[in-house]
Amino acid sequence: MKWALIGKILTILLVIGVIGGGSYYLGTRSSSTAKPTPTPSVSVEVQDEDVEATPEPTGEDEKTGEISGVLGFPSEGIPPLSVYAIDTKDGSDFFFIQTAQNQSNFTIEDVEPGTYYVVAYTEDSKLSGGWSKMVPCGLSADCKDHSLIPVEVKEGKSITGIEVRDWYAPEGTFPTKPQ
Repeated sequence: MKWALIGKILTILLVIGVIGGGSYYLGTRSSSTAKPTPTPSVSVEVQDEDVEATPEPTGEDEKTGEISGVLGFPSEGIPPLSVYAIDTKDGSDFFFIQTAQNQSNFTIEDVEPGTYYVVAYTEDSKLSGGWSKMVPCGLSADCKDHSLIPVEVKEGKSITGIEVRDWYAPEGTFPTKPQ
């Protein structure tokens, strides 16, 4: 079944090649004043339910995951930030990205499986914000818990919905910026 489909596709490609490029192979060339010949358009629709596309293994990509979400900042704009995924057990193990001025979304790619805290730091590292329990609580004055929420990354999975918006934690609550 698969070979029949591949044969049909190759036949169509051969026909396109002969029609579209045949004049070149027959020894004629168009001059600069000649009008271009329209290229025929062919659409191929596969309806064979037995054929499945299987992505080729890419190696390293399958062994890692990614963390993505949104950024907030207690100001009219968002400064450039360093957004880190810091291992909950070993703070010296981390992954990070740099964001641009007013960038409100982030994705940290190629994160090894594990459990991480997501924390952002301003360029001067004087302020840090995190994905903490205060965020889902609503960031109101009634919310007092600035504990960071662990994010578990699994092999080949994307973790979404992380909101780095808690910039109100007392100094020293979040980990210092990894070096």
